[in-house]
Amino acid sequence: MEDSTAAQPSEQDTDSAVPSNRVRPLAAHPRRRVRRAQDGLLVETPVTGATADKEEPHRGIFDRRRAVRRPSLLQWRKWSGGKQSAPWLLWLVLAVSLIALVASILDFALIVGALPVPVPGLRAPGDNVTLDAATYNFEHGTDGWLARGAAANPVTSDLQAFAGHNSLEFQVTNLSATTKAFVYIPLPTNARQNSRIVAHVYVPAGAPPLVATIYILDKHWLWHNGLFPALTPGQWTVVSYQIPAQVQTPIQELGLMILGARGYPPYSGPLYLDSVDLQNR
Repeated sequence: MEDSTAAQPSEQDTDSAVPSNRVRPLAAHPRRRVRRAQDGLLVETPVTGATADKEEPHRGIFDRRRAVRRPSLLQWRKWSGGKQSAPWLLWLVLAVSLIALVASILDFALIVGALPVPVPGLRAPGDNVTLDAATYNFEHGTDGWLARGAAANPVTSDLQAFAGHNSLEFQVTNLSATTKAFVYIPLPTNARQNSRIVAHVYVPAGAPPLVATIYILDKHWLWHNGLFPALTPGQWTVVSYQIPAQVQTPIQELGLMILGARGYPPYSGPLYLDSVDLQNR
């Protein structure tokens, strides 16, 4: 029977059979760095020894981020609860960006004048306005009205209008308490006893005090007129008159007389007449 101890190599023979470069103490391993991707971040962790074989960061040293990668679509879905669409935060940022863009466009349009700025009391051309249904509205011409005295050149104008789009504009020169202006229409239709006449007069801002009255000349050219209300500069003033019952018809002339107030300088410039209505009961 053979001796079993003779077949087993000794420890000295084992050490000599393995090359010396294959066996090293664990502490003799060189320091290595292990890189691994974790949740979209590239983490680089210095490790030593057996920890490198497990590919886990060494908890006794440090763990810092060296580079950041954009999350992939799979990770977006993971963070958004597995939904196919982008997270709600992305939609919120997109909505805020669109609102800011629209506000910038509107602001630029207002600056360059592409959009009108609404001003209370200012009527822009083309805006919807109240239709003028008065007997003489001057929407399509002077309606047969004439001028004499300090007034001249009656024309249709769209610079001022009480109703509709146009009014009757006329120029006055050296209008004063003694130099009067007349705008009138000969043989007005529907004018008879007890007819009520309502007219609207505009005086530009900065003009001196002026007064006006409505008058008629009856069948025998006798003069009849109403009160003399003061005309307020910069706005429309209503002037009215009711034809007396004893007036003889037909009415030869219906008109408006304007004059200046005593003690004030004369006025030269435009005046406006609009919406002259004859109301019969």
